[in-house]
Amino acid sequence: WRIYDMNQGIILDEYTLMDTIDDWIYNNPNSKDNDARLRQLIRISRKAAYNTGLIYGERISPTWIPVPRYYYKSGGRGMRKASKKAAKNDWNGAADIWKKIAYQDDNETAARASFNMALVCEMEDLMIPALDWANKSSKLMPDTLTQEYIRLLKKRSEQLDDLEKQVPDAGE
Repeated sequence: WRIYDMNQGIILDEYTLMDTIDDWIYNNPNSKDNDARLRQLIRISRKAAYNTGLIYGERISPTWIPVPRYYYKSGGRGMRKASKKAAKNDWNGAADIWKKIAYQDDNETAARASFNMALVCEMEDLMIPALDWANKSSKLMPDTLTQEYIRLLKKRSEQLDDLEKQVPDAGE
């Protein structure tokens, strides 16, 4: 595959996929199943072409894959109340409560509320605030789950930067 910039006369992108098809081709002039083998070869070739195009399309076209996210529900009455709002898809209402809880003296509950705030920010594609909230959570209560989430947020932030370069004003 090649994509050209016709105005500047340059190759913008090139993608090569090499695969073997030696085992796919079998021709026996005396065989009665050559028609069946030919139909199988056509099916295999079409599937290979489709998969190759799909791989290339994913490479050059930004896509988001839905992934599950978890949030903390426990930590007192406020956390439970906020989680009920989140369960009803009232994320702003939940965020109002989590913001207040994030500044409590109880580090564990504050860390959980901060983690949840990071999730709310991520859902809005506000990656810098999401990272800030996740880092606050990690400082209050170091946790491998939070560290993994911080790595994921950093990666997603880079992907959003790449998307903005590819498709200006994509976030609007």
